[in-house]
Amino acid sequence: MRKGLEKLLANGDQALDRFDFPLAADCYEKVLRRSKAWKEDAFFMEAAKRFLVLMVDYWVDDERVLMFLRELPVELACHQELCPLFAVSLERLGMISRPGQQEAIEWIRSQA
Repeated sequence: MRKGLEKLLANGDQALDRFDFPLAADCYEKVLRRSKAWKEDAFFMEAAKRFLVLMVDYWVDDERVLMFLRELPVELACHQELCPLFAVSLERLGMISRPGQQEAIEWIRSQA
């Protein structure tokens, strides 16, 4: 199980290095699904960060970020490693006035 998740993360990273965004997203999303089902929290968090960096910094797919945000529990969405990435997309979508973590946390909590 862990080896398979490690391999998927590595494949996603390699795809990102080649600017193959669809393949990278697919790999990271597979890790997210499998690690969530298998309760592998460390892999889920790592895949979530990598997926968000891909969506926010490379692909600029804020709608997809918003869909992912809505799938997460509030505590995880507000996590210090994920919330700043969500904040950037929320600001670009006009949901918050600036990409600050505190404003993003308030918006996320208001949607729960």
